[in-house]
Amino acid sequence: MKMHNFETYLFAEFTNAIGNLHHSPYAIGFHLYCVDEDLRKPAVRMLTNTYKHAKAHSPEGRKQRRGDASSALEALWNDSYWDWKTEVAVGNEYFSFEGDYHDKKGIILRKKWVESLELWYEDEFKKSHFDEALDIGGEIIEHFDELCLKLARQLHSVIRVKLNTELPIIFFNRESPDEETITLTALANPRHLLDGYIAFIKNECIEGSAKFLEQDIDKSQLSYLSIRKRYSQEQVSIHKNGG
Repeated sequence: MKMHNFETYLFAEFTNAIGNLHHSPYAIGFHLYCVDEDLRKPAVRMLTNTYKHAKAHSPEGRKQRRGDASSALEALWNDSYWDWKTEVAVGNEYFSFEGDYHDKKGIILRKKWVESLELWYEDEFKKSHFDEALDIGGEIIEHFDELCLKLARQLHSVIRVKLNTELPIIFFNRESPDEETITLTALANPRHLLDGYIAFIKNECIEGSAKFLEQDIDKSQLSYLSIRKRYSQEQVSIHKNGG
């Protein structure tokens, strides 16, 4: 029930934020991060971006200026050039960007959720068992990734009803685009919503991820952890065979 409470809160907060949008975005972003770099405290912001904002950072049709993206694709799909106005932030504790707030309820529910997974540890444990705490923290993040993936899949129907359109949901973190965010983005969206994002990933020369994104398969039953496990097994196989 504790996990369900946190899931319900996530869905309600993001649903309300989508219903309160007063502009027309071409995409929605999920920014994944940890408060104070603490793996026990994962959080997620919802961002949006508009074609107008992307165009203002694109060099297309004019000489590239300082602060511009290197291409129109990068301006559209690299979060560095997005409008960093927080629409909703579950688990947030500090004011880092416009629209941020201290999410007291989310912080309480997040800790109860981690405890329900039997993964919570105290500061003293981290000090005396750093490597073990790091491994446990990694498990928390994996579960949080799955929770956000489930949320994104659920929100597609909300977007259709409230905005009368379909929008891709793009995952970001401090390293994006990387394996985590690209995989989550692929799993969170039907293939037909990802053309622009796929073109961007190809432009970044991340060919392996682009091929996965391009697959027109039923991804609704695939989990992030299952894809990570498959990827790890493939890497082990390559290593054993001298690749």
